[in-house]
Amino acid sequence: MESELDNLHRQVQHLKTQVAAQPTPGGDMWPYDSMEDVNSSQLRQSLVATVRSQLPCKPEEAARLVERAYHAYSLEFYLVRLSSIAAMLDHVYHVASPETYPYAPPPPLYPTHDTAAMSPWRHFQQLSAYILALVAFGKLLDTEEPVENNRYPGSQCYLLAEQLLRVNTEHTTFVHIQTALVLGLYAANFNRFNTCYNLIGIALRSAVALNLHRHRELLPTATISDRAEAERAKRLWWSVFVLDTIWSIKTVHFQYTDTDVDLPLDNAINLKEDSFDNGLLEDNVHLAKHIAKISRLIYGPNIRTFSVNYINSAEFTQKQLLLHILNSFDTMQNDFEECHLWLRKRQHILEGGIRAEANLFLRYHQALIILSKPIFPLLHEPLLQSLIEENRSRIELLTQKCVAAAIATIEIITTIRSQNLLFKLGFWEAQYVFMAMIMLLVARTRNIKIPSFVYGMSLLRHMAHYRNINAITCLKRLDQMMDLLQANGMPLVPASETDVTPVALEQYCGYLPSTMVVDMPTLGWFVPNPCPGNHGELLHRLFAFEELTFSIDGN
Repeated sequence: MESELDNLHRQVQHLKTQVAAQPTPGGDMWPYDSMEDVNSSQLRQSLVATVRSQLPCKPEEAARLVERAYHAYSLEFYLVRLSSIAAMLDHVYHVASPETYPYAPPPPLYPTHDTAAMSPWRHFQQLSAYILALVAFGKLLDTEEPVENNRYPGSQCYLLAEQLLRVNTEHTTFVHIQTALVLGLYAANFNRFNTCYNLIGIALRSAVALNLHRHRELLPTATISDRAEAERAKRLWWSVFVLDTIWSIKTVHFQYTDTDVDLPLDNAINLKEDSFDNGLLEDNVHLAKHIAKISRLIYGPNIRTFSVNYINSAEFTQKQLLLHILNSFDTMQNDFEECHLWLRKRQHILEGGIRAEANLFLRYHQALIILSKPIFPLLHEPLLQSLIEENRSRIELLTQKCVAAAIATIEIITTIRSQNLLFKLGFWEAQYVFMAMIMLLVARTRNIKIPSFVYGMSLLRHMAHYRNINAITCLKRLDQMMDLLQANGMPLVPASETDVTPVALEQYCGYLPSTMVVDMPTLGWFVPNPCPGNHGELLHRLFAFEELTFSIDGN
C-alpha cells in the first residue's frame, strides 16, 4: 500500500508537468501574428496607402520634423533613439513606396527578443505609428501662423498614428512605449485630458510589463551592447515615471513602492549617440517624487479614511491638511530646492537656446503653486486659528514663496518668448501662466498689485491669438474670476492691465527672479482683511474656476 507521501509526491510531479506545458510570458504563445488577417491583401494595401498619404512627400522633410520633435525634449526625456531614427525613416518610406508594395516588407530592423516574433507587417505598423507621431508633434511645434478653421498642424498624422498604435499587442517594445508618450504629449495640447491620461497609462503599463521598473543586474560578461540597452531602459522608465506623475497630479497618481531601478545618474553609461542629460532627468525624477507626495497627501483620499480612530470631524481634516502642506513645503525646500536646484540657480537657464532647464524651473514653480493653493482658504477657518498662529512664520514664508514662484513663472515664459522658444500651441505654457495669474489674483484680494499681472495677461492673449486651446480657456476663466472679485467688492483690475499688446513683452525680459531668496512683502494674512465679505468662501469659489479649467473631461 502506497503511503500518503508517495501520493503527494506523484501529485506534485503531475502538477509540475502541467505547469511546464503551459505557455510562459515571453515564451511560446498562440501564434497570433502568424495567422492570416481577414482580407489581408486589402488591409495591407489600405495600410500602406494610408501611411503614404500622411507622410511628408520627401523623407528629408519628415527627418526635419522628427528632429524638431526630438529637440523639444531631447535633454530631459528619452523619446527618440537618435542613432536608429534614420534607419526607421528609411524603413517606413521604403515599405510605403508604390514601387515596394505589393511585395512583402523586409524583416524587422532589429530582430531582438521583442521583435523576433513580430510579423514584418506588424513591425511596419508599429514604426509607422512612431514616425507619424513624431511628425505630428514636429508640425505642431513648427507653428508660426495662427491656426485657421481649427485645422491644427499634424492632426491628421496624429489621428492615424493613434489608430496604428496597437494597445492589445503582445510585443511591447521601447518604440511602442515611446509612441504612446509622444501621442500623449500631442493630445495634451488640445486639452484632451482623458486621451493623454490613457496614452501615458499605456506607456506606463507597457514599461512595467517589460520590467523596466526593476533593477537590471549586469553580469561581468555583459557586452557593450547589453550595457547600452540597460541604459536606454533606465532612461525610458524614468521618462515615463516623470510624465505620468506630472500629468496625474490632480487625479492622484499611482504609487511605485516596488521600483528599484537605478536612478538616471547611478551607473550611468555615455551612449555617445545623443546629448541626453542624465543629471537633468534625475532632477526631474526627484521633483516628480515630491509631486507624487503632494498628490497623495494634499489631493488624495480624505485623511479621515486612513485614521486609526476614524475621527469624523472637519477640524481634524483641516488640521491634517494644513500640516501636510507645511511639511511638504519644508521637505521640498530642504530635499529638492537646496540640494538639486541650487547649482542650476547660478546658470542661465536658457543657455544655448535650449529650454530644458527652464522647463525644470517651471515645473518646480507649478508644484509650489499647486502645493500652496489649498492653504489660502484654510487661513480663514476659525477652528484652525491656534494652529495657524503656532506656524505663523512657516505660513508667511510659504505664501511669499508661492507668489514669488508665480512672478518667476511669468518672467521665465516671457523670456522664452523673447528668444523665440515659446511653444505657441503648448498646453503647459498656458497652464503655467494661468496658475501664476491665479496666485497674483489672490495677492490682489489683499490689496497688493504686482506688475507681472500685465505680462501674464499679454502672454495668454499672445498664445490665444495662435488659437492655443488652453490659453483661450484660461482667459475665459480669468475673466470669470475678475468678475467674481468685482462682484464681491474686491479691487478692480484696470482695463489697461488686461489689454497689453505682445510688443510690451519685449520690455520685460531681464533678470529671472530666484525663488530661493524671497524679498517681496508679506501678503498680510495676519492683519485684518482690507476687503469686505467672507474671504475664505470667496477663495474657494475663485479656485473652483481653476478646477473647471483642469477638468478631467477637457470641458
